[in-house]
Amino acid sequence: QMINSGSGSLTKIFNKDGTQTIAQFNFNLITGVTGAGDPILLYDKLANRWLLTEFGYTGGVTSYVNTLILAVSADENPLGSWYVYVYADNTFFVDFPKFAIWPDAYYATSNDFNTAGTAYLGSSVYAFDRTAMLSGAANAVGIRTRLNNADSRYFSMAPVTFEGVMPPPGGAKGMFLYYTNDAFTVDPADVDSIYMITMTPDFVIPANTVISAPTRFVATAFDDELCTAIRG
Repeated sequence: QMINSGSGSLTKIFNKDGTQTIAQFNFNLITGVTGAGDPILLYDKLANRWLLTEFGYTGGVTSYVNTLILAVSADENPLGSWYVYVYADNTFFVDFPKFAIWPDAYYATSNDFNTAGTAYLGSSVYAFDRTAMLSGAANAVGIRTRLNNADSRYFSMAPVTFEGVMPPPGGAKGMFLYYTNDAFTVDPADVDSIYMITMTPDFVIPANTVISAPTRFVATAFDDELCTAIRG
């Protein structure tokens, strides 16, 4: 279990019967990196490993979050050792990261802002070299591409994660979902819809990574602006 705190993510580990195994600790005791929270914890059933993540600060930056921090357990035991990977970019504020398990990669998304946190720049999709991470390689390639649109339609998109007892079909590409709400977007041609894009990463030659055009799924009309009242 991971939760936000005033200084990164607090972490607890439990037995299946609900008893706590060790005292609560800060995630930076595993990573050695100054964290800022927004943790995501996933279990990779295909490899029997844990994936723990948060965002934080590296390279002397303290005024904005510039780093994604990933820790992969060396085996199925979360009380054991961890492989830690850090991905930093000092050109933007990386916000609201979400992660997903897939056979060929760990996928993620983020909302990107200028370093002052005052302007939305678009949202990024990521692929991280899962095979390298599971082996504890010294370096694991991370690929990032930013998507933007005048509608801000990619805001808070989400990667699709593997769940269940059967793996995704062989060759299934990494997927990301977002939606458009005609009450929110500015393009008059927009209608309430769900969209999917796919990503085929190339960790050897990242420039050869392919991101598909969006596929649209028709949805019954909806409105996600549920709280419109303004209190004085």
